[in-house]
Amino acid sequence: MLSGFLAVIIKAVIIQGGFSVIFSDAQQGGRLNFWDFDVNPLRRHTFWTFVIGGTSICSAVYGVTPTAVQRYIACRSVTQARLALYINLLGIWACFVCIVFAGLSLYSVYKDCDPWTAGLISSPDQLMPNLVTDILTVNPGLPGLFLAAVYSGSLSTVSSLINGLAAVTVEDLIKPYFRRSDRQLLVISKALSESVAFLLWARLHRHGRTGIGFGRDAAGRTDPSRLS
Repeated sequence: MLSGFLAVIIKAVIIQGGFSVIFSDAQQGGRLNFWDFDVNPLRRHTFWTFVIGGTSICSAVYGVTPTAVQRYIACRSVTQARLALYINLLGIWACFVCIVFAGLSLYSVYKDCDPWTAGLISSPDQLMPNLVTDILTVNPGLPGLFLAAVYSGSLSTVSSLINGLAAVTVEDLIKPYFRRSDRQLLVISKALSESVAFLLWARLHRHGRTGIGFGRDAAGRTDPSRLS
């Protein structure tokens, strides 16, 4: 994913004439307000929504979701689990930084002509793919690199959630009520994973969803923490 973000950021920086231009455009457009302490809960982006909301979300994601707990249990010791978590945080922070810079680059490029309000695209979700089409098509391979990054991120997330859903089903609904050997439970878990994956694929085929939208929607529908 980092390679896809970096391709967009580097190309946008070259087109716009440097990081200083991008930051100047963002500042003038009110996109760099770090110290907004408004306590109004209806405001989407303030210091408090980031601190309180971000802490709540991260605590849930890394503390209680089955997919995270599965990874911790797979480690040999608590120390190894903590080390794995710290390494993961470095990758997450790198992704967040790239996401922010990619967003600032997108705003700088489209500040004078918003493709969404101009009717060139039908959804704000298409802004980044549209930017890739506009600035990366002159460089063979880069649009494919971005597409590969998007699909790899979506598929890795969905596969983890499908595996977590199958594991929760086996542990909570099958293992307590049916006596089965570990080998049989493993086969059942794999069969459940394949069944859920097939159902998601069928829904994708039926509705003609894009990979980005399908990955986001599937993640929400198959997150075991939302189904428990």
